[in-house]
Amino acid sequence: VIFDECKEINAFYSPDTKTITMCYELLQFIDEYAINNFDNIDDISDASFAVATNILFHEAAHMLIDVYNLPVLGQEEDAADFLSVLMLISLTSNSENEHLPLHVALWFDYISRLGGDTLPFWDVHDLTQQRMFNTLCLIYGSDTNKFSFLLDTLPPERAATCEEEFTQANESWNRLLEPNIDNSIMYGSNIELDTDPLPFDRDANNRITLKFLPGVDIGDMIVGNNSIIDDLEYEVVIIKGSEEILRDRFVDNDGILELIINNNDSPITISKGKEFEDVYTGPYTISGRVFDENGSYTVKASIVSVEEQNIEPISEEFGIQVVPEFPIAMMIMALSLISGIILTVYKSRL
Repeated sequence: VIFDECKEINAFYSPDTKTITMCYELLQFIDEYAINNFDNIDDISDASFAVATNILFHEAAHMLIDVYNLPVLGQEEDAADFLSVLMLISLTSNSENEHLPLHVALWFDYISRLGGDTLPFWDVHDLTQQRMFNTLCLIYGSDTNKFSFLLDTLPPERAATCEEEFTQANESWNRLLEPNIDNSIMYGSNIELDTDPLPFDRDANNRITLKFLPGVDIGDMIVGNNSIIDDLEYEVVIIKGSEEILRDRFVDNDGILELIINNNDSPITISKGKEFEDVYTGPYTISGRVFDENGSYTVKASIVSVEEQNIEPISEEFGIQVVPEFPIAMMIMALSLISGIILTVYKSRL
């Protein structure tokens, strides 16, 4: 997320650089709106925070659609509007700040009254009044009892469908995002890889566990009809770009190879526990500079021998992203923290 002078009131996501730009001119405009429309300092702060955070979430929605190549039925701007409001509702639900999403609707109403709905009918954005009613409908639909006072604003015909609209939007976005939030198990026909945690944020964690196990189609290939697959020797290669970070072989007598990687600045060392010297089923510990940079890594695992008999390698490749990626709730908190800090600093200068 970049905060910059843009010479215009704007915020935008750039697919080429994978960055969100929040313009200082926009933040100033939001603050002026809040100051001119609210008297209480808490209301001014709430309005500024809610509107800026919602816009940040809107651009984050465009980022998610681009980065994860998510399918969008209908206009992308509508999808981004829905996710930004859903995220703000999720962030503030059952808290003293649960009123904050209402400021988004007030903002749309203000923009509409400020210059009228001057957008051409062919524009990718809905008319501002439409965006206001869509926002109110999602808020009301999230808790019809708590927000029943919105029935004074929402027409009965629209209010009748708001609960269904909220559920549909929420479940649709969760279904799209879930595979990208929790993808710790990567399946292969030959070998499966279970990782903890994934995505791996090397700044927040210094340890990642890789657990390799034979895939569902591998049994007949190496042990015939015997369902017990054990005493396997694996070769594991970790590559970043064209650089080979690690290549080594590991024997595990229960067939499931567990590597505990302690990421640090030391040269790479490999050790195993001493309690199973002859028949080893415990994890191997790898310490050193393995995942020492953010980016994409390739992990290639091969089963090269069974019961000390060499076989034609049976291999699988996996991709691991080492970047500060977060589950959706963590992304909400991170983006909110960014916007809150910037707005606090900026308003202190007004």
